Amino acid sequence: MTNPKRITDDLRSGGGYDVDEQERTELLHYGGVLRRRWPAMLVVALAVFGLVAAYTMLQRKVYEASTKLVVVTKGASIGGGDTLLATLGAIRQSRTVDTQVEIINSFDLIDRAFRTMTPAERMNGFKSLTAPAWSYEIKSRAETDVILIDSRSFRPDLAARFANAIAQTYLDEDLKRNSQATRQAWEYVQREMATSRNQLAIASADLAHYKQKTGLVAAADQVSGLAKAELEVQGSLDSSRADMLAAERNLARLKGQLRALSPEIDFQRTIAENPEFALVRANVLQLEGRLVELSQEFTPNSPEVTQVKQELQVQKDKLKALARTTVSTEEKVRNPLLDKLASDYAEATATQVVASERAKALGGQLVKDQAALRQYPEQERHLAELQQRVDVLYRTFNMLSDRYYALLIEWRSSLPNGLVAALARPPSAHSSPRTSLNLTFGIIIALVLGLGVGVLLERLDTKLHSPEEAERATGLPALTFVPEATTSGDRLLLGEAQPSHAFIESFRLLRNNIAFAVPDKDLRVVAVTSAAMAEGKSTISVNLAIAMAMDGKRVLIIDADLRRPTVHKWVGMTNEKGFTSVVRGVSSLSDAVRSTQWDGLQVLPSGPLPPDPTEFLNSHRSKDVFQLAANEYDVVVVDAPPCTGLSDMQVISTIVDGVVLVAALDSTSKPMMHATMRMLRQAGAPLLGLVINRIKHSNKGYYGYYGYYGYYGYSSYQDDPAAEEKVAKTKRSRTSKK
Repeated sequence: MTNPKRITDDLRSGGGYDVDEQERTELLHYGGVLRRRWPAMLVVALAVFGLVAAYTMLQRKVYEASTKLVVVTKGASIGGGDTLLATLGAIRQSRTVDTQVEIINSFDLIDRAFRTMTPAERMNGFKSLTAPAWSYEIKSRAETDVILIDSRSFRPDLAARFANAIAQTYLDEDLKRNSQATRQAWEYVQREMATSRNQLAIASADLAHYKQKTGLVAAADQVSGLAKAELEVQGSLDSSRADMLAAERNLARLKGQLRALSPEIDFQRTIAENPEFALVRANVLQLEGRLVELSQEFTPNSPEVTQVKQELQVQKDKLKALARTTVSTEEKVRNPLLDKLASDYAEATATQVVASERAKALGGQLVKDQAALRQYPEQERHLAELQQRVDVLYRTFNMLSDRYYALLIEWRSSLPNGLVAALARPPSAHSSPRTSLNLTFGIIIALVLGLGVGVLLERLDTKLHSPEEAERATGLPALTFVPEATTSGDRLLLGEAQPSHAFIESFRLLRNNIAFAVPDKDLRVVAVTSAAMAEGKSTISVNLAIAMAMDGKRVLIIDADLRRPTVHKWVGMTNEKGFTSVVRGVSSLSDAVRSTQWDGLQVLPSGPLPPDPTEFLNSHRSKDVFQLAANEYDVVVVDAPPCTGLSDMQVISTIVDGVVLVAALDSTSKPMMHATMRMLRQAGAPLLGLVINRIKHSNKGYYGYYGYYGYYGYSSYQDDPAAEEKVAKTKRSRTSKK
């Protein structure tokens, strides 16, 4: 004989019948979530997509244009060995691309470029009288000297105009800075050259007058040699003093620029010269000046010169090991141009110190030479001094003249440190909003949020929605799956529906699974209960009793729900006499029991309701009535009260041989089911399994189980008397073996 329980277990576990049952169960669970939550998921998805679509459609179109700027970051030294011209060139050519990006990105420059448009154009194209942060972006292209100036506007022509205005404003200001520095140097050299010309004229006149007065034309060879040496020292001294004066004026100019610049810029990264590098470099320059001074007094291999050379080499090695620049990552950082000017100021300071030390050394040497000349006749010495002064002033004038014309050419030919490689043009299409991209992301976000809402609602829902959830909540196997009656054609009592109907098959399966639930025990009294009211336990009780009677057994159904009895209504009887009447001794069991339209099935209604049902059921007389019924009938089905909030079922569970728990999908809550299981297990109830009630017709995964019966040969003996007799003999043989 085929074991119905094994069939049910195989259908659930997939053992030998469906190797993909676990995956199929998960799909059924997700399908159930979609089926239950699709309205909320659909509403959320449509709402999110609608918001994204509305936001996209309501956004104003923004157009973007770009200007490409190429900048000069380094080049050949300007002016050859001329310190002043080299300093001016260094100011212009030592800026990095990142530094120039920061300069272009400064608020003042952007604001001046933005104000090249009229107020009406600014409001129409940018909705602001000042440049909004979203309207421009300055960035450099990696590994190149190219700067991209991107501008955005609600009008394509204004986007191009703003980008070009930023580039032009930067070039104009850069040219102005370069020209101003060169012009100031030229004016200074012009003043010095005029002074030198006057001094040379006076010195030449003094020399001619002295020669005429003394009649001397040339001094002796020794005097000439000393005068020549003194002349060279004096020339070097004057040159050093001129360099020192130029350095002091350069320091003053740099100091003025430092004071004029803002010390900080907002939220930018800058590259500044390493202060330690500048300090070591100043030490190197000072030691070089010291070496020049000592070379005038000592031989190259003298200890004093050797010591200075060693110190100079140590400082140079240290200078090589140090990084020239450092990167600041502070949110509020120093102005990059200020750092460069500070570095130039440090270099100028070092240059001034070196020139001062060199002038000091040359002054000392000049004093020695002058002392030597005093040994010769006063006239010859005085003549040599006058000649020396004329020569020095002549060389100085020539040097200033060369610098004057070099600076004049540099000033008149000044160029900015960059050029426009490509002008911005009005774009033909808007850059934002990106309608297709936004709508695609809107669909994705809507689906994700819709699924998330569905999962959230499912997690917040405490009701049982699938047989798997019921089995996990109770730890009991499902004995059968009872379909939900949704139309008048789905009758709730066996014998009133078509024999092949799934409703009948579910109770046949329940009947057989109970019979084989405990193979070594004869289950005579079976109680049917539920976690709460209105879960269909009375329907299950009545139909289970009918299914037992259809199996050829003498069955009695007892309505033990002494609070809300309903069995008498199902079979169309009154409740004037019943179980309570027998317990009280008012009536005998045979008088209280009533026959039904189903052969082999009798009903014992609840009878008049007692004031305390729990104590009534716990009485010895009630237990005797249950035992008497078990002795007189093959099977006794007890319609027990629900478990939650009542202790009646704890009493009944100690009397019956087995308990069947009913769980109605979409009705029974998980907390109530957990409380029911705790109560029944504490009472030691002989739990047989679950009846999953109200399986929806749309749930083909369980409703379609009953289509397997013909395949397994189950329906071949269900209504066959010979098969029924065979089943009965098998059970009797098991009972005799016990």
